[in-house]
Amino acid sequence: VLAPASAFAAWPDLRALAFPLPDDVAGMARELYGALRDLDAAEVDVVIAALPPAAGLGEAVGDRLRRAAGPRKP
Repeated sequence: VLAPASAFAAWPDLRALAFPLPDDVAGMARELYGALRDLDAAEVDVVIAALPPAAGLGEAVGDRLRRAAGPRKP
């Protein structure tokens, strides 16, 4: 699960690999690629990601997450 750190308070018993990202969009953008690379290297099959607000940098982060969610070549 990729989500702002504050979101995990709502899921105290989450049984998944959690990647808390910074709560601010700039911090989320800064750490997103590293988290995606780590998940890819771990051969994770399913990633659940929270989208930031679709304004400014948040729109770009959301676009990157949508592209990552698209079909992948084997």
